[in-house]
Amino acid sequence: MQRRIVRVYDVDGTLSDSLDHNYRTTFKTHCHFRLMPPTIDEYRDKYDQSDGFRKLQRSIGVLDTLIPTYNQYWWKTYCKMVVEYPPGMIPGAKEEVNRLASLGAHLVLLTKATEKNTDLKLGMAWVRSVFKEMIFVDDTIDKTVAMAALKGRMNGDGVIYFGDTLSDGQACLAAGIKFGAMIHGYSYNSERMLMEFVKSSKGNAVAVKGVADFQRSAEDAFR
Repeated sequence: MQRRIVRVYDVDGTLSDSLDHNYRTTFKTHCHFRLMPPTIDEYRDKYDQSDGFRKLQRSIGVLDTLIPTYNQYWWKTYCKMVVEYPPGMIPGAKEEVNRLASLGAHLVLLTKATEKNTDLKLGMAWVRSVFKEMIFVDDTIDKTVAMAALKGRMNGDGVIYFGDTLSDGQACLAAGIKFGAMIHGYSYNSERMLMEFVKSSKGNAVAVKGVADFQRSAEDAFR
C-alpha cells in the first residue's frame, strides 16, 4: 500500500535559475574554438545530458575529436561564472519547498550539479534543513541507476522526480518512477518538447506549470 509521495528535485532549471549561465558558457566556449554558437532556442531544443553531454555537443557542431578539450574549457568557464555571478533560485521555489517541508513532505535532492555548485546556487545550509537526503550524481553514475536505487529504498512509496529535461524524463521512466516535467521558461529543454514528452508518456509523467505547482502535480501523478 502506498503510504506517501516522495518528492525528488533536480537543481538546475527546477530550483535554480541557471539556464542563462549554462547557455552563456556554451556561447563563450563555441567562440573560443571558433565555432558558430547556437541560439538560445536552438540550445534548448537540443539540450541533452545523455552520453556525458556528447549527444548535445555533437548536435551543436562540436566534433568528436574536440569534445574532451571543449569539455575542459566549458567546465572551467562555467565554474568561474557561477562563483563570480551565482545564479539565484527560481522565484517562489524556496518558499514552496519550505512550505512542503513544513507539512512533513519527504523531500530528496538528486542532481548532476556538484555539491560545491549546489551550495553556490541554493545554499547547502538550506538544502540540509529541508531535504531528507542529497544525492549528487557524477558522470560515473547513471542517473537512472541512482533513481532506481532510491525507489528501492522507499518501500513501495510513490516517487516523483521534478526535472526540466527530456533526459530526466527518460531516466525516470527507465527507473520506474514518475516524472514531473517543469513547464516553465527556466527549463533547459523547451516547454514544447517537455509537453510532447508528457503527452507521450502514457500517464508516467505530469506537467508541472511552475514551482507553485509542485504539490498539485505530485498528487495528480498518483491518482
